[in-house]
Amino acid sequence: MCNQCDYVNLIEHSGLGQTPNRLRVLEIIGNSPHPISAQEIIAALNQSRDVNRVTVYRILDLLVGNKLVERISAGDRCSYMKLNTMRTLANCLMREAKYQMEWCLVGTVPTCRTAYQ
Repeated sequence: MCNQCDYVNLIEHSGLGQTPNRLRVLEIIGNSPHPISAQEIIAALNQSRDVNRVTVYRILDLLVGNKLVERISAGDRCSYMKLNTMRTLANCLMREAKYQMEWCLVGTVPTCRTAYQ
């Protein structure tokens, strides 16, 4: 479960175009406390809007192909999806490093301010 993930940023940095359905599917997977099946994703999506089952499966294939989501095979012809934690962690670290650099450049971090004077 990812409480502080920036799903928009994850999609954009993966090279995928951001669509409301892709974003919503990624949010559902990321906010789930356990790996989640496609049927559970479809049910969650259909609570707020009607989404075609084929569309969801295409989005899942796209997210798995771009390594945002991992597919876990349960062996019973059912698979479960979970957020790719390594990709999420790398994205968070890159974002944190970017903010640290910005803080450094504007002189708001004391150690940076003294290092560059």
